[in-house]
Amino acid sequence: MDTLGRRNDVAQVGVPTLEEWTSWLTEEERWDVGAIRQGMSHPAFVQVVTSGFIQTIAALRALVAEKDKGLRSAPCRCGSPVLMLLGRDRCTRCDTLALTEDDILKCLEEKT
Repeated sequence: MDTLGRRNDVAQVGVPTLEEWTSWLTEEERWDVGAIRQGMSHPAFVQVVTSGFIQTIAALRALVAEKDKGLRSAPCRCGSPVLMLLGRDRCTRCDTLALTEDDILKCLEEKT
């Protein structure tokens, strides 16, 4: 069994361990995970929901990092004649790489 109580054969097929997926969390989020795992929050069902929610955040951050890695290998099209005709300075690749989590949170807040 691993630290999460999973069978070892499950852990060997690429399911991330606690230490792996928490590396994508902020210091505060890692503290929350520790508090949840130590039973410092109530009631018990909140622990399960919160833990799953935090794992989802970590997975999404890992996904974004992989997307960025893929985009960095694609060619930049900034300065191309087509973009100039469209009145744009940067290509979609560079616009996407420039986005931050804070940018997206700000957009979400403006829509609510």
